[in-house]
Amino acid sequence: MGSIGPEDEEDPQVPFIPAPSPPVDDQIIEKAKLSKEVGNRKTMSFVDVFDDDEKLEFIIQDLLPTTGMMYLGGISGSGKTILATQLSVGITLGQPTMTWQFGGGWHDQMNVGMLSLEMGKKQLQRRLHDMYPNLSEEDRKALDDRFTVYCEPEPFKLWDPIHAAELARLIKAHSIDVLMIDSASVSFGASLKDDAQVNESTHNLYMIRNRLDVAMIVVAHTRKPPVGIASNPEDVTLNELFGHSGVAQTGDSIIIMMEDEKQRKATIKNGEEKKTEKLVHIINAKSRFGANAGAFKAHLTSKHDVENGEPLMFRRNAIPIEMTEEARREINKKLKRDDVLAEAFRDISLDGDE
Repeated sequence: MGSIGPEDEEDPQVPFIPAPSPPVDDQIIEKAKLSKEVGNRKTMSFVDVFDDDEKLEFIIQDLLPTTGMMYLGGISGSGKTILATQLSVGITLGQPTMTWQFGGGWHDQMNVGMLSLEMGKKQLQRRLHDMYPNLSEEDRKALDDRFTVYCEPEPFKLWDPIHAAELARLIKAHSIDVLMIDSASVSFGASLKDDAQVNESTHNLYMIRNRLDVAMIVVAHTRKPPVGIASNPEDVTLNELFGHSGVAQTGDSIIIMMEDEKQRKATIKNGEEKKTEKLVHIINAKSRFGANAGAFKAHLTSKHDVENGEPLMFRRNAIPIEMTEEARREINKKLKRDDVLAEAFRDISLDGDE
């Protein structure tokens, strides 16, 4: 059977004659060859990196870079959502929280976003009224202009590329500089024991952070601490309290929050928990930029004071904690050996209070 289509004489082929190439020197040829060998990934020399004019800037000094990620971890009731909200509002209004100071990357026109994935609008409204009962008109205007809240029932499943793309669009639409996510437990995986979903979520957030120049504050649940650590929270280490290796590795800083066990038991025994300010140990369990040994205690307003119009938040007069030398050595050992750190975390879950 003959071929189907026009005869050769009816479809003459015009020979292709390439234009003459411009002269190139040997150095350009060698660079072209190298480019094909390594693909499209950009490389720089050591000195190019060392001398680059663009320097690392911080929103919270030594803890949260302008494209970094800060985790606030703790069991239920430790005050992590309150602290994350206080930090986020403080960044918007220029009000530092406790002993933390703004870094060189902070400016007074930052746009902040909140994903309230555990509290709906009515619950969040109640919390915000407790935290900010006396907002000035100036503060209201700043928060109206520069603080965006997402508190709808539809969650963000950050391991899903579609949801990650939706988050990127939200960040771009509102020009968000700092995003608070509350919490990892409902956005990083259907279960935080699912390594694949958690790894995909942290990967997607890493790409979003770097491409859109956004910093993130992420609330995360930890396991219930062992008895020894609960009684001596200043001895906390990342390995004992925190969860998935992917989470640990992507954080520029990880803050562990623990209610003071002795005070909690004493106030319950005396029936004074409503009138007593909660004492919380706030341990800087990891910092990529040298603040790994930082620790302090802070008071959270009592329920009695909140009912009488006092703001629900951590007081500015934080109390420094002198960490034991053994705890310092343990933290430094974990930070220097990422391979051991990742293996140690592989089977630990962040999935609520176990």
